[in-house]
Amino acid sequence: MSAAAGDDGQIAVTTTLHAKPGEEKALMTALTAFAAVVRREEAGCVRYEPVRSKHEPTRFLVLERYRDEQALMDHANAAHFAEALPALMDCLASPPDVAVFETFDGQ
Repeated sequence: MSAAAGDDGQIAVTTTLHAKPGEEKALMTALTAFAAVVRREEAGCVRYEPVRSKHEPTRFLVLERYRDEQALMDHANAAHFAEALPALMDCLASPPDVAVFETFDGQ
């Protein structure tokens, strides 16, 4: 993942996940556990928030924000990321859709 940092230097990421039917609870459990580790272990992660669609129970989104490009790279290369990935992927109906954004102050 590569992106140029915006004016405030932060990188925003959205990851859309589609659970296999019947795997929604397992995905919620895996995402909750992973989010706790990310928040605890990654000083460069400003926000890591998994959410679930109110209207599509198999659709999940992870809202992420990193201090800078290096913090995003640290996240992608973290041992806990590699360890959590198999459990997350087992719950998915399709590959994750990851989008990386530059942040800006809107002025």
